[in-house]
Amino acid sequence: GGLAGILFLQDMNAINAVYAIGTVSNTGTGNSATGGLAAIRTGTGSVVNSYWDTQTTGQTTSTRGMTGGQTSSALKSPTGYTGIYANWNVNLDGVAGNDDPWDFGASSQYPTLKYGGLIPAKQRPITISVQSVNGNIPIVGGPVTATPDLAVSAGITWQWQSSADGAAWADIANAASRTYIPVAADAASGGKYLRVKASFTAWGERRTATSDRTAKVVSDSTAPSIAATSVPIVGVKLRYYLSAVGATHRTAWQWRRCDDAAMTSNCVLRSQSNSARDAHTEYTPVAGSDSDVGKYLQAYAYYAANDAGKTWTRAESPVLGPVVAAPATTPTLTP
Repeated sequence: GGLAGILFLQDMNAINAVYAIGTVSNTGTGNSATGGLAAIRTGTGSVVNSYWDTQTTGQTTSTRGMTGGQTSSALKSPTGYTGIYANWNVNLDGVAGNDDPWDFGASSQYPTLKYGGLIPAKQRPITISVQSVNGNIPIVGGPVTATPDLAVSAGITWQWQSSADGAAWADIANAASRTYIPVAADAASGGKYLRVKASFTAWGERRTATSDRTAKVVSDSTAPSIAATSVPIVGVKLRYYLSAVGATHRTAWQWRRCDDAAMTSNCVLRSQSNSARDAHTEYTPVAGSDSDVGKYLQAYAYYAANDAGKTWTRAESPVLGPVVAAPATTPTLTP
């Protein structure tokens, strides 16, 4: 069970305000029964205001008529004592008044205990999100970048992995940085899933976190060119149009910046801009702490044959650069 294998509940003893999110397995030597909160329950005591995550536990039911199965988003979305958590502000110390024992965090986080001096941030798992140039669909040649929800990202070691079935994972050789660029082998035989593992020090201890898997990697198809209308100068807007006729179902526009004209060194994703059906994308090079000066830029458009298409096509602009700083003065034209 997510909370316990067997619950022994005597009369009037209650379990109140708990939740379970861990994977439930019956591969041990014990009873083969499983349940979201418990596999077996004895006694007449009650279980109230308690829930299990039907997605992460893999369980849709719990023992003896227990109710409380919730999706991950349903368990995370309340940010206070409302909805399914309306009765969670309880009296734990016996002194008059409720003790406000829970911290609900953001709408993307599970609640954690703060009662007794516990630190919510230390209890919450550190998550790693992965973003490709086409949302969650990695494309050969398109960088996939990991972002941890850490205030300080120094000292992190990375390892990208791939899987044909989403269950058995293998390390990808020479893929030990925050950004990984899928290769043709990642898209072979129907495509592989990707994920990244990160090791870091948090709260004085070494910890590891693994991202959710991406969608399967797809091939980089031959695509029409993108036409340029400007040169890369800080403060001067770049605009690109797809020259393809019939590319009316584009899924995303994306800009990328690299240190070299081959677009392989120290590459980072820039802004995703404009809606999926816009005929063009725009980006304005910047100076300052995250300067584009001296760097190279390239724009990408990803689109499918139709709105429900599963095969994605990529069009890319010529490489622009290096970006130059804005001139000190602006020339004028005299008729």
